Amino acid sequence: MINISVSLSDELEIVNINKAIAYNIFKARRKAGKTQAELAKALCMSYQQVQKYEIGINKVSASTLFEIAKYLQFPILYFYNIENEEPLIKRESVNIIKALDSIKDKQVVKKLKMLILTLGGK
Repeated sequence: MINISVSLSDELEIVNINKAIAYNIFKARRKAGKTQAELAKALCMSYQQVQKYEIGINKVSASTLFEIAKYLQFPILYFYNIENEEPLIKRESVNIIKALDSIKDKQVVKKLKMLILTLGGK
């Protein structure tokens, strides 16, 4: 039997790498001038899934990251750049998105999004 142990510092490093990849997907999409909906359509998935990748709620598989890089026309290594010191998204923002995703009434979700964008100045 093989015993593979992972230290807490290794686990934290993996989390940080995943968060950096998530943030770099967000940055690349914005730099490419694409919306979450456009990227989602190109990847044959929902914009909510793209949103979860960008926030770091869901991890991105290697094949999906490859497709993202190809569509946004960024080198794959761009997404592994973890030297960024820019702040990642706040935990409370993740909680708000999770709550928003759990609302079943599409009209309520639409109105909440409009309210949030209005209050946020977008």
